[in-house]
Amino acid sequence: MNLKTAILASAICFTCFSLQAQDTLPIQDSVPFYKRQMAKRVTNVLKTNPIALLYGCIPGYTAEARLVNETAVSLYQTVFIGASYLFKGLPLVLAEQDSAQNPSGVKLKVNGWRVQAGYKFYINGFMAHKRKKMTGLAPRGLYVGPHISYATARFTTNYAKSIGVYYRINFFNVDIQTGYQLIAGKHFALDVFTGLGYMKNDIIYYEKSTSYNVDTEEDGYFYNSNLKFVFGFNLGYAF
Repeated sequence: MNLKTAILASAICFTCFSLQAQDTLPIQDSVPFYKRQMAKRVTNVLKTNPIALLYGCIPGYTAEARLVNETAVSLYQTVFIGASYLFKGLPLVLAEQDSAQNPSGVKLKVNGWRVQAGYKFYINGFMAHKRKKMTGLAPRGLYVGPHISYATARFTTNYAKSIGVYYRINFFNVDIQTGYQLIAGKHFALDVFTGLGYMKNDIIYYEKSTSYNVDTEEDGYFYNSNLKFVFGFNLGYAF
């Protein structure tokens, strides 16, 4: 092989290699940044609140076995849904045991459920996304977003149940929440939040085929105002 042939062969090989490299670059760049990073971080948080097992979402009446799952849908956005089973809360249990408040010794039967859902925009995650950084991405840090919740519980006694009589309390609220979610170590999560919104809460009396709304004028703020203040926290397992 002479010198000209060797130079020509080398040029052809270099050109082919360059074209191949140029062909692969768009494939790498076509993968969105967030998809390249999602597999490297926490994207789900399963949460509850142990205090709700004593004092739940219908104040004074119910306790709540709560489970909420939050899932990242981008580097700075998450959605969450939750479901709860409602049962007799500690304040009601203590009131039933107090002979002054409950001289007849009536024991109520309480059961119900709650569903909730929401969206979170993580401010620090948005800033990290713009800088193409891995630190501070959702579901960590400061967030803001809408939240909606509906809870209902039935209150009766063994005798009242046998004749089709019971009370039902319904709690509905929609609000804007802001909060901070801390993820420490590999799996521990703490979500603290507050907010403001609208609520509509009712007490309804049922007797066989009839029902009517109970007058709640003397039942306090939760039944006589539409302004909802939110403050709470959840503990969770991040994965």
